[in-house]
Amino acid sequence: MSNSTTADEFSSIASELSTRFVQGLRAAAIAQGLDPDQASRITYQTVTGSVALAQESTMKLSEMVAAVASPGGCTQAGLAVLGRDDGLDRIVADAFSSLRTGRNASPKTAG
Repeated sequence: MSNSTTADEFSSIASELSTRFVQGLRAAAIAQGLDPDQASRITYQTVTGSVALAQESTMKLSEMVAAVASPGGCTQAGLAVLGRDDGLDRIVADAFSSLRTGRNASPKTAG
């Protein structure tokens, strides 16, 4: 098998990363004082809305982010944290590099 990521592998890891990120958003909302039901609704609506906008828009994702990130605002501050030391990009890259590690560590089955 080659080192390239298959669509199924990508989908599996992307799904797990997305789920974990949504869980983190919800947990952060609760930590900020929202009740769990409200945190769930806001989190799911925000993520759903973002995905719908990305699918329907002709703008690049970076342009969409820039359009809602007011200088000195909370969105800009949050983006600065996510971009610090390429943190989010590094997490995603590390998760996908685990594919190669997993393939190399998988025991071969006799046929």
